[in-house]
Amino acid sequence: KTRAGPLKFRIATDTPELIAAQALRGKTGIIIGKDYRGVPAIAAVNRVPGTSWIMVTKMDLAEALEGSATVGVLLVLLILALMTAAGAWAFGVFRLQAEEYRRSYAELDKRASKLKLNYELFTAQASDALMILDGKTLRVIEVNKKAVEMYGYTAEEFRELKAYDLITMTGEAAQARRLKNIEEHPGETAEAVHKRKDGTLFPVEISASFVEQDGAKYLFSIMRDISERK
Repeated sequence: KTRAGPLKFRIATDTPELIAAQALRGKTGIIIGKDYRGVPAIAAVNRVPGTSWIMVTKMDLAEALEGSATVGVLLVLLILALMTAAGAWAFGVFRLQAEEYRRSYAELDKRASKLKLNYELFTAQASDALMILDGKTLRVIEVNKKAVEMYGYTAEEFRELKAYDLITMTGEAAQARRLKNIEEHPGETAEAVHKRKDGTLFPVEISASFVEQDGAKYLFSIMRDISERK
């Protein structure tokens, strides 16, 4: 005969001596029978509380009876019983923890969704341009609706830009000084001249801060068009 593969191997549940079959027929406790290999074995069988699962902890009978020591056999029976009890207890604890984690994650997800909605509403209604950049490369990561209107780039086009793409060549030295100043005085406002997509220049008032999140550094900037004030 050709040996069946692991996922195709089947044994009838009405096999009299099969330990697993006896367990399925409702027998629990200490059972002596045969395992799926047809090898005599001793097993502790118990139902997992609150589920349809059955836990079978077994040992080859020859191994259990090695040396024919009665004390050894009794110890094996005790160990099997304790293993079964411990397994059922551990599974019960696991179920309680899993349910607690599920509730916690559901609550966190609910809070995260609310915060995300509030953030989106805030940024959409903000009268100033908001921009998040990579703290090291200064590449644009995220912008709000006002930034798109102010600079003329789409949100997708913004993500291909760096901070220096929004200023004039003559303003690069000043930009470097501002970045250093932001490190030392976060949130402090400064004025600069920025460049729109069509090349037109306009004055802005900037307030920016570096922030760290999960080991990464970001630059959060707020830009206000002060053309009318000027």
